[in-house]
Amino acid sequence: PHGSLTVAFKDPGAMKDRLRIERPVTVQDATGGASTTWQAVRTVAARRLTEKGVEAFAGARLLGKVELAYAIRWWPGHGVDALHRFVDLRDQRIYNIVSAVESEHHWELVLMGTAGANRG
Repeated sequence: PHGSLTVAFKDPGAMKDRLRIERPVTVQDATGGASTTWQAVRTVAARRLTEKGVEAFAGARLLGKVELAYAIRWWPGHGVDALHRFVDLRDQRIYNIVSAVESEHHWELVLMGTAGANRG
């Protein structure tokens, strides 16, 4: 369902960044209201692949957005998809996952993320 991407597995020493992958959890309060919180799935070593800044106008406001990709080690049954997000533990910046693409031989999982207008 995620497609296939050919990515040569790199030396684990090249994975210098740390990411915390999180999933949304809906919790109900005492009054019956619901809110979304984020629960850690896994903290992983990562290798930054690309980064791009994008600016767009929304009405009279200029909005900035960062798009980037990280490669992490693939693990069986990861279930990571566009409902998840990740936190760059270096600067605590939150990125929405746009896509999670498995490498051809399940060596890596490439996470495409955006920051700017986050889901939480």
